[in-house]
Amino acid sequence: MADHPDWDASVVWQGPDLYAQSSGAIPVSGTVIYSGPVTNWPSLLLRAQATAGGFRLGLHWYLDSALTLAMGTDVFDSYTPAGFYALYEVQAPYVKLVVQSATTSPAAAGELVILPTRSPALGFRPLVTPQSVILNGQSIAAGATLTEQFTFIALGQMSVYIYSVSTANVLEFTLQFLNYDGSVAAVVLNQAKLANLYAATFPLIASPLQLLIKNTATVAVTVTGYFVSQQQGW
Repeated sequence: MADHPDWDASVVWQGPDLYAQSSGAIPVSGTVIYSGPVTNWPSLLLRAQATAGGFRLGLHWYLDSALTLAMGTDVFDSYTPAGFYALYEVQAPYVKLVVQSATTSPAAAGELVILPTRSPALGFRPLVTPQSVILNGQSIAAGATLTEQFTFIALGQMSVYIYSVSTANVLEFTLQFLNYDGSVAAVVLNQAKLANLYAATFPLIASPLQLLIKNTATVAVTVTGYFVSQQQGW
C-alpha cells in the first residue's frame, strides 16, 4: 500500500509540529506557544534540552475549541543541565501549551519540540540517565566541594555506599533534591565528619537529585572509592 508505513491504514505516523525550535531562547513565562486541536492523535512527543536557566511547560487540556471546558493540566519541568523526553498520552481534543515559569526571562534552551504522533504513550523520562557514580582516587582540594548530578528522575529506592577515604572525619556528604531550575528543594541526607564507611537506603520522590562531597580539611583528601546507586522505581 503506497505511502502507508508498515501497511498501516494511516498514511503518516506523525503530524505537523505544534511547536518546534532547535536553538535560541525559550519564550518568556506566560507565553502561549500553541492553542488548538490535537484531533485523533493518541500521543504527543515532547522534547526539551535546557542549556541555561530552567522553565516549566504546561499542557492545559480542553473539551471544546473555545477552551472553556477544562479537563486538567500537566506540567513538565526542564532544568539545567538536563532536559526531558516524553511520549505523553493525549488527554482531550484540544490543548493549550504555555511556558508557565522560567528562571530567567527568557530561559535559554537547546531545543523545545512538541509533535503529535501515533506512537504509544510511554510516560515521562529525562534525557540523561546516569544511575550511579563511582570515583576511584579522586582528589578533593582543601575546602573544595565535589558535585555530581543524578538526572534520571524516578520513584524508587536510593542505596548509598561510601568507603575507604584517605582521611576519616573530614568529609561532609550531602544528597539533596532540586527544583526544575536547579535550585535546592530539600536536603535528603547530610552526613558530617564521614568515617571510612557509610551506608544508607531511602525512598526517592520524582525529583532531580544532586550529590555533594565537601572536604573540610586544610589539605587535599583522596576518595579512593565511593558508590551511589539510584534504583529505578518502574
